[in-house]
Amino acid sequence: MTVRQADFVTHYLENGGQGAQAAVDAGYAVKSAKQQAHILLNKVHVRQALSEARDRLEVMSGVRVEHVVRELARIAFTNISDIVTVKDGRASILDSEQWTKEQRAAVESIQETKFGIRVKMHSKPESLRMLGQHLAMFIERHEVGAPGAFSELTDDELQRELLELEQKRRDSIPGHVVGAEEEALPE
Repeated sequence: MTVRQADFVTHYLENGGQGAQAAVDAGYAVKSAKQQAHILLNKVHVRQALSEARDRLEVMSGVRVEHVVRELARIAFTNISDIVTVKDGRASILDSEQWTKEQRAAVESIQETKFGIRVKMHSKPESLRMLGQHLAMFIERHEVGAPGAFSELTDDELQRELLELEQKRRDSIPGHVVGAEEEALPE
């Protein structure tokens, strides 16, 4: 592994997995940073270095991915109605001694105000987004061509279109040469 590749691994872990920024921070050109990050993340030895570094961080911190996912799930799937009930226009809060571990994890803060007690939960949408990202549940899609433009094509025609689009994408990558190593990209 080159020094720059090792720097990429370090920056990638430090910035939370933002590949293009990690490439720039490791000394790759801004213009080709996104492509360079893609190339680096597809190299077996870079992925292995990332995996080993994550394992070391887990051991050193005592925090495992499973712990973080479990905590996010607690926040994401606990409902405020498990703690607060409203009947006849009056809110009542379950005695905190009766709260489950999941309910405790989901509460961000409790404040006594002049109107009563305010219970604020951690952000459910943010927790769900983070869980979904971790589990690769969300796929970013980009329209190519007019809506429905490909619906009339045969399978063979569609395959040819896809191959042409992939070739155009490859040709648009600065310095792209089939089989070229990462250093072949312009700096």
